Amino acid sequence: MPNDIAIKSIEKIDESFHARFDAKSRSYIYLISKGKSPFYNSYSYHYPQIAKIDFKKLNELSNVLIGAYDFTSFSKKNTEIENKFCEVSEIWWREGKDLSTFYITANRFLHGMVRTIVGTLLNAVEMENGKNYLHDILEKKNREEADESVPAKGLFLFKVRY
Repeated sequence: MPNDIAIKSIEKIDESFHARFDAKSRSYIYLISKGKSPFYNSYSYHYPQIAKIDFKKLNELSNVLIGAYDFTSFSKKNTEIENKFCEVSEIWWREGKDLSTFYITANRFLHGMVRTIVGTLLNAVEMENGKNYLHDILEKKNREEADESVPAKGLFLFKVRY
């Protein structure tokens, strides 16, 4: 196996199994670095403002997105997918010394959804009425209502459950 692949266990499965369509949930992490670092540059979003954010408030605000919703406002505009309902079961932020982590689990994700959620939450935490802002974005089902996506380099597929 190449160095970037490690097999931890193996088991026989039915031939009809599909790794993408048979997954029950997926979890992503998004890494944000406070300071500029050659070690984190390729794998995190350098966002110095994260040092000033109230993580308790950010986590409370993030909980608005737990549940089954139409996430049209958080997906790429011209996708051919008609069903935009996703069920978010877990979402949280952790503040670290150098890196802060965003974590989200859902039954499925739309293209661009995680990065748009991160960008929107980082903007909404600065607002007086951030929860109402998020509810409005979900309700309008329009990508132009949500904020700008954060860069892709901080996003990682963390876990897939079958």
